[in-house]
Amino acid sequence: MSTASVILVVDDNPLVRDVVAATLERKYEIRGASTAEEALASCTRDTPSLVLLDVHLGGPHSGFDVCAGLRAQDSPPPVVFLTGDPSPELDARCAEAGGLALLRKPFSPLELMRRIDSLLE
Repeated sequence: MSTASVILVVDDNPLVRDVVAATLERKYEIRGASTAEEALASCTRDTPSLVLLDVHLGGPHSGFDVCAGLRAQDSPPPVVFLTGDPSPELDARCAEAGGLALLRKPFSPLELMRRIDSLLE
């Protein structure tokens, strides 16, 4: 029996984490974090297959800080950034930070599933 890929959803909004989990939980094992510190600790413990990471986390650290911390690990997981920010310059900044993709909120559940599937299968 194969184990499901683990996806870590990092967003300070619990509603976003819940919606993403509801969308993906039939196919993937979902973990959640609301802060940069929780995210990095979770990645150390669980080694997720992929991280969905909000650009603008509440608190002193951003999603870019988390991504930099992940990139410092020996085997960093792939990162897909999430944002509600419409700024076009975020696309380039997310790519420069090491993100594989940027999804803008609100995104459709189908778009999210297709993006995750294409990265993990």
